[in-house]
Formats: sequence, structure tokens, C-alpha cells
Amino acid sequence: MKRYILIAVCVFATIGANCQTVVKNNVEYKSVELVEGDKVFLALKDTAQKHLQIFIENLKKHGLDQKNYRFDVKSDFVQNGNHEHMWSAVYEYKNGYFKGVFIDSAF
Repeated sequence: MKRYILIAVCVFATIGANCQTVVKNNVEYKSVELVEGDKVFLALKDTAQKHLQIFIENLKKHGLDQKNYRFDVKSDFVQNGNHEHMWSAVYEYKNGYFKGVFIDSAF
């Protein structure tokens, strides 16, 4: 069951990222603040992290085939104590690092 949830999250995230358009001053695109310790979010995060090796194995196998596959990750960037989460499309995992490009804009 957890595997299907992870797959669904990855599919919806990929579909959503592919359908994004840049819109300024639109309520639909404002950032969302989660309550610290949000149980649903933390459960989804734990599920994704438990299956990270499956993601990495598939990325290594299909990461350069951008015609048929897309691998997206959300990363936490911290500057002066402020956190910002941004999506990247990744194409390689090597020596503990993902290589890719940003696919969303900073707020």
C-alpha cells in the first residue's frame, strides 16, 4: 500500500510540475505554510524516504531518458534561517549527490 502511495505522489508531482505556468499575484500560486509537526505531511515524507533507494535505482537506470521518464525531487534550501522548498528535475545520482535543474521559481 505504501509503495502505491509513493508512486501516486511521484506521479501527481510530476504531472503538476509539467503543467505549471508562471502566474504573478495569483492566489492559486501562493506558498502554503504547514504547521510544524504536521502528521500527514511527516507520514508522507517518511514513506518517500523509506523508498528513496527505489527512486535512486530507477533514476540510475532511466535518468537520462527524458523522453520517457521524469524524476522530480523537492529540496529544502536554508538561507539566514529561512527555509524554502523548491522542485528540481533530476537526471543523475552519483557519489551521494543528485544532478538536475530547478523547475520552479523562488518566492
